[in-house]
Amino acid sequence: MSKIRRRIAWALGLVAALLAVGVYRYTHRPLYRIPSDPTQADSIRFFALGDQGSGGFRQWQVAHGMERLAERQGQLDFVLLLGDNLYRAADAGADSQEWLSKFERVYAGTYLSVVPFYAVLGNHDHGEVEEKGGGAADAAGSPPRRPLAQAEIEYARRHLGSNRWRMPDQWYSADFGKAGARPLLRVVFIDTSLKPELLARQAEFIRQAFREGADAPVWRIVVGHHPVNTYGAHRGKVAGVAAALLPALRDAGVDIYLSGHDHNQQVIVRDGEPFQFIDGGGGAALYPIREHPADLIFARSGYGFVSARVAPGFMEIGNDEEKGGRVSSFRIERDCPRGQASCLVAVP
Repeated sequence: MSKIRRRIAWALGLVAALLAVGVYRYTHRPLYRIPSDPTQADSIRFFALGDQGSGGFRQWQVAHGMERLAERQGQLDFVLLLGDNLYRAADAGADSQEWLSKFERVYAGTYLSVVPFYAVLGNHDHGEVEEKGGGAADAAGSPPRRPLAQAEIEYARRHLGSNRWRMPDQWYSADFGKAGARPLLRVVFIDTSLKPELLARQAEFIRQAFREGADAPVWRIVVGHHPVNTYGAHRGKVAGVAAALLPALRDAGVDIYLSGHDHNQQVIVRDGEPFQFIDGGGGAALYPIREHPADLIFARSGYGFVSARVAPGFMEIGNDEEKGGRVSSFRIERDCPRGQASCLVAVP
């Protein structure tokens, strides 16, 4: 009997050891790739999603889908976060545990764990005051900041956590890739939850960022939390943002305006305006699509993200569902005039 017990104990010990090795290898997977420098590449890939910071199952599911798609494509250079980054964390500071449960531990894997995440502030990052119009600028003209909004900027400036979080200020710009001596892509990040006078300052910032010159980028994207048009739950509630920003987006020849706020996926195409991709399916409870007019060429009340490939001559961009499967796909040729609706071509 003692011999049988020893064999059972040995077998159980072996199983436990194998399980321990498996768990260790899964949670300490070696990094098989060294991330490239996205500022120097001649072709770049990125993901974009908003309203993700719930910390719940759906956020984790979308993150897993992002990692799976990056593995299939073999390249990911950065991620754009479209606002509402930390729900139910109004008083969280830069050292809060909220960062672990709603960012650091969620976006993990061979690809997601090593790329930068460039973020903008959403209304939930400011609080309800800013959602309804924002506080007044201080005597020096600086934008007001709620505790969480300031914490998100501080988290980036102090290089906390994994040092993947990027938010140097409430509005900023960044260049990615090279096309000869020019940037391949310039992205302008704005804060759409502020009062009209501060939206006007950002509109001018957009115009200056995309002024013509030797350093003008090949592709132009603006990222903000609130859409300038939507056919979801916030239909009719973004007129102030549209009035402040659309003239600047047109003047600057912006190719794509990326936003969240409506918790669904939409693609809106209008002549004379940038192509609008709304993705608020990052993890928060979903909103329905209220209308389906002709300029809404794709709509889905579902979780997921936007993925794009950018090269000097073309951009491929579309929507992916929470498991990383493609649900819409479009292509833009660079020689097609900016602001022309027919330039966004659906592909199988």
